Amino acid sequence: MRSLISITFTLLISSSLFAQDWTGISDCGVYQVNAVARSVKNGLVIIVNEKTKSEITISVPVQNEAYLAPYVDRAMTASVIFAKKSQGAKVEGTIKEIKSRIPNPINPMDTGIKLISKAECK
Repeated sequence: MRSLISITFTLLISSSLFAQDWTGISDCGVYQVNAVARSVKNGLVIIVNEKTKSEITISVPVQNEAYLAPYVDRAMTASVIFAKKSQGAKVEGTIKEIKSRIPNPINPMDTGIKLISKAECK
């Protein structure tokens, strides 16, 4: 019983530690994005850290929606190009490459965004 309470308390504390505030794209370039694709009112988007305080919504140009369509409501990994800096949780990027991934049920925080290579901003 004591270990169950300890595990529950640890999970509650650790989930709040992982929820970081997103400050936007500070460096332009290619990013690796582990996320899910969703259909919204305005088209298709990529959502990183869905349903958390650090949720990031990446909108893609209409031309890229054809690449994203097979991955709607599925976990995926994409290489996304961000050509301009942005602030806030809503950013726009262009898909360079995309593939499906198997989410880790033990680690719900397996989504994220990571800079792969820097480039000049437009």
